[in-house]
Amino acid sequence: MIKDNFTYVGMDDGVDNLEMEATSWSEFTFYASGRKNCFYALFKLDMYKRHCVLSNWFVDKMYSPGDVLTVDIPIRFPGDYNAAAPVPIEFFICKKSKVRGNYDIHEHFKQFLSQVKADNLPVPKPPTNKKEAREYQANDHLVVLAESEEVANFIVDKNVGDVLRLYGSCLLECHITDQQVYNKYPCFLRTRIVIGEAKEEQENALKVLKAIFQMIDKVVRTKLSADARTKAERVRRKVDAVKNKEQNDEAEAKQLEKLRQEDVKYQAKLRSLKPEDQRRLEEKKRKQEVAAQKKKMTKLSKY
Repeated sequence: MIKDNFTYVGMDDGVDNLEMEATSWSEFTFYASGRKNCFYALFKLDMYKRHCVLSNWFVDKMYSPGDVLTVDIPIRFPGDYNAAAPVPIEFFICKKSKVRGNYDIHEHFKQFLSQVKADNLPVPKPPTNKKEAREYQANDHLVVLAESEEVANFIVDKNVGDVLRLYGSCLLECHITDQQVYNKYPCFLRTRIVIGEAKEEQENALKVLKAIFQMIDKVVRTKLSADARTKAERVRRKVDAVKNKEQNDEAEAKQLEKLRQEDVKYQAKLRSLKPEDQRRLEEKKRKQEVAAQKKKMTKLSKY
């Protein structure tokens, strides 16, 4: 279990309670707080269903990568905790075979990310030998997606890169984002790691998890060049403009649908009345519409 300066929930008389809470037969959660640069850390362990014969021998064996630890950490910057992240950042590490799938899952990746050259986590060069080439294809190495090489090379320093090159086969993904795709925190990290069953596998997973915490500390210290910041902010303005337009279009569509339903009810009520009552109802509606128009013009004139 990694401590790394966290304070654990469930402390009794100064003794850490390191037990995870079971939320189902195969799911466990653990909450910790108190570490610098983190609001908290939520650990979620999703184990393949050993208690279920069908899952154990068919479904999980075919589709599950194994026991997966998901760690959610809102990144805490110095200063106003409710303010936007001082550094615009969208950063993702995953296996090369999963890049396309993650672009489908996270639609905003298309506007923000591209595969970049990470000096400390280089992509292996394809060998010329056919046998080695087949082994190369089977070796699903990690790739870095970022907004710039500047960001990638600052976060993935030599220490982090060495750990990921040696033990990163257990890392499914690591996502650092300021786009609030998971919640409303201004900057958030989610990582998924296969912890394995053998002691050596678990030790390797722990090394990778410690490297993730080092990356968080690097994020807080990230300083962009003027060009990199300008590019990042320009992309965000375009994305925000699209979001605002979509929200406005949605609100307008809801308003039009509301007016349509009101008109359907009005026409039905009108048909149910006698001619004289219909004329009175139509006159009442006309006066209401005139009054609403005058009120609208009065508001506009104030501006």
